Amino acid sequence: MNTIIFLALLIPTAYAEIVVPLELKVKGSFHCTYNKDEVTIELWDSGLLDSKNVSVGDSFRLFGVQSMWNLGKPYIIIRHRCNPCNKNTVIQYRLRDIFAYGLSDFGAINLDNLESSRCFKEL
Repeated sequence: MNTIIFLALLIPTAYAEIVVPLELKVKGSFHCTYNKDEVTIELWDSGLLDSKNVSVGDSFRLFGVQSMWNLGKPYIIIRHRCNPCNKNTVIQYRLRDIFAYGLSDFGAINLDNLESSRCFKEL
């Protein structure tokens, strides 16, 4: 009888641990010397989890919940115009070691250093 009660308590407990949602948190701020345009940052997994428009110099926090049934590879997308040409730039960055503490702290992201394109003038 004790074995049946033990198994009856063990199975739901194991099931509850499997479906526990995982919290994804991203924080940081942006730096740009070319302009003060807003920067859009998005947190993605299998779909969009959170999105913010952030002024240069202000900090951001993104939050999302991911189910263990649908473990994807979370990533962020940064959309900005921080370059000498003032053109749209999109950067995708995969989050690594997301499960260590559930928080990815990017600190101050210098968008000047992320721009590798050249400006071309039309003749």
